[in-house]
Amino acid sequence: MSLVTIAAPVHTAHIGQLAKSMYLDMVCAQESLDTAYRATIRISGSESDPTNWAAKQLRERLARLWRSISSILLGSRQFGTDAITLSERFRTTHPRELHSMMKGMLRIGEELLPKISKSEEDLQALPDEFPYAAVALIRTTGYDEHTPLKESIKDLQNAENDFRESIGALRSRHEAMRQFWKRQLEFLDYVLNNNDASQLSQITASALELASSWRAYDKALEVAVLDIQEISDDITVPKAQPTEAKEENDSKPLSFAWKVNERLRA
Repeated sequence: MSLVTIAAPVHTAHIGQLAKSMYLDMVCAQESLDTAYRATIRISGSESDPTNWAAKQLRERLARLWRSISSILLGSRQFGTDAITLSERFRTTHPRELHSMMKGMLRIGEELLPKISKSEEDLQALPDEFPYAAVALIRTTGYDEHTPLKESIKDLQNAENDFRESIGALRSRHEAMRQFWKRQLEFLDYVLNNNDASQLSQITASALELASSWRAYDKALEVAVLDIQEISDDITVPKAQPTEAKEENDSKPLSFAWKVNERLRA
């Protein structure tokens, strides 16, 4: 058997990088929701949009999803902590104890895979469109390019596009994370079940390389978990930032905004 076959898995994007990127995707998704929230208020001239309950439900779904991802990354860090301990004790610990430690790591990883799949399913189930009446009306009737609220409408459309891109990026990173764990577990399983004495030194070196690589992931995972836990609490409350003084012709709902309000009252 060649050395390449039993080498520790190499990753184009390690779990620490993925964790940081996922956090930034979540931040972008939340900012797009807040931008849409403020834009709909400017368009309709009111915070009493009856579709706000649907937007609230979307935020709550995202909060649960953010916590699920945080849990996955927390489990990843537990795996990493055990891997680092393994690398430190590799030369001084009895092989049976090392074997037991690696079996424990294998169990942690195996428990993470279904969680990743569930998180992927939740991402796929998210709507591609914002649940605001103003969004639906723009999509079905269009709007006058000369309306004083044109910039607010563009903000709303851009926010929806940004949200869609952020969720799409999170889906892609979940696939990368699943592949990361698949390779980790395949290698661990091979190490635990290989009894070829002639390959022992190569297997030992590769296992040590794998365990040591987790030192580079640990800090990034710690930061990502803390950051995601924080935004998981924030996302359920829309951020209606104070708006700047409006121009005279945008001081009250006009034209398209009147249509929105009429639709909301219907």
